[in-house]
Amino acid sequence: MHDEDYSFVIDGTEFAIDDPKVTGRQLLEVAGKFPVDEFLIFQFLKSGQLEELRLDEKVDLSENDTEEFFCFKSSESYRFTVNGRRFEWGDASIAAGMVLRLAKVAPDAASLWLEVRGCEPDRLISLEESVALDPTGIERLYTSEKDPVVEYKIKVNGKEFSVTTDQLTGREILELASLTPAENYTLRLKISGERPRKVRLDEEVDLTKPGVEKFKALPRDQTEG
Repeated sequence: MHDEDYSFVIDGTEFAIDDPKVTGRQLLEVAGKFPVDEFLIFQFLKSGQLEELRLDEKVDLSENDTEEFFCFKSSESYRFTVNGRRFEWGDASIAAGMVLRLAKVAPDAASLWLEVRGCEPDRLISLEESVALDPTGIERLYTSEKDPVVEYKIKVNGKEFSVTTDQLTGREILELASLTPAENYTLRLKISGERPRKVRLDEEVDLTKPGVEKFKALPRDQTEG
């Protein structure tokens, strides 16, 4: 008899059982995964690795904090590497965010790349994508540090705004300052030592140029057309 319940998580959902030593079969049964012999179950280790748990293999839920598992309705596992570390997965695809989680890499600090065989360049994988896995081979992925985000500060009618793009159109500057509809305003760029010049709505302004930071927007004169 056990007086306490032991928690575990499968595919993001928390369950509890009163026996700390359970088999893969018992975990799947508690999670309602039937028939259990059609599922694979993996334990998410503290190292970030996934370890397949056989149906008759026991795991001790009392050794660590809440243990986490992933299960897949599949008969075969897939393999891939990230930065040289090998991982197993139970589905034919894996989300980019999960790849980074397993590799213990923060999504905002690194980019994920898929190594492409042959002469084609390696492919950048966005966080919204999934990576297709090949059951007959090993997909190789790696991460690279993201370039630091550069912020550009501009002022519109004395109010400061920060942007991370190095080019904005006149329309985008007005919309950034909530001056809409943009057609109702005239925008001018003020650079020290130069006369203010008009910026067209479709004109792109290069914010990397020295002195490009101050703008003046005025309602259009009704006679301006």
